[in-house]
Amino acid sequence: MYITLINKYMTTHLSKNDLSYDIDFGTNDDCLEVAQLFDEASEGLVKYYHDDIFNISGDLPIPSTGITEFAKFMSSSETQRVYHDNVDLYKNEGYLYKIEKAVKATHRDKIVGAAICLPHNNVHLTDNMKNHFNDEKKAHIQVYIDNKIADAWFIEQFIVKPPFTRQGMGTQILNKVKTYASDNSYSKVSIFCYDKNTGSKTFLEGQGFSVTKTIDVSSHPFFQSISVNNLHQMVCTL
Repeated sequence: MYITLINKYMTTHLSKNDLSYDIDFGTNDDCLEVAQLFDEASEGLVKYYHDDIFNISGDLPIPSTGITEFAKFMSSSETQRVYHDNVDLYKNEGYLYKIEKAVKATHRDKIVGAAICLPHNNVHLTDNMKNHFNDEKKAHIQVYIDNKIADAWFIEQFIVKPPFTRQGMGTQILNKVKTYASDNSYSKVSIFCYDKNTGSKTFLEGQGFSVTKTIDVSSHPFFQSISVNNLHQMVCTL
């Protein structure tokens, strides 16, 4: 049996016996590819935050969609993390959002799954965020700030691309995340799940996560635009 994997660039036929992959931590060279992966899964969130702020210069070979900015702030290179007109939302303000803390799954040198993580206590509005994001975007971030879990290792983004779902990849990514968290003295791993993603919620529950709070986000324009009424806060105790 063959599965057809389609993206905007190519069609690849993969046998079910050829779905092997490697799990590892990210490197600086992965920033752009991981940013593109999460842009595909974000339902417009990457563009929502970045498109109206930056005049993207085209220094990376992708369209002006905000993806370059998302890639830059994951980078550990200080030169890459300086934005247009010296606007840097994350630099020097303690925002530990680094590609080296991401877990990636790679198939044939392509990243097909990933989790971007950071200390949950670290989620905050930097001074530059306050200055450059409008009130609507700040309110969106504030939802996550108001509901962060003290001393938890936070999975901010998590995706597994078809046809690698239901192949154990998500479990292996989460296992590596949990091991990193435990090895670095975190007692919990936290994540948020949209109410409409019932399959994701069931999967996370099977991985030891449980809902600790359900947050009504139905009044926020971005959540309205993607048909989300509630946000489930989920925690796995290590």
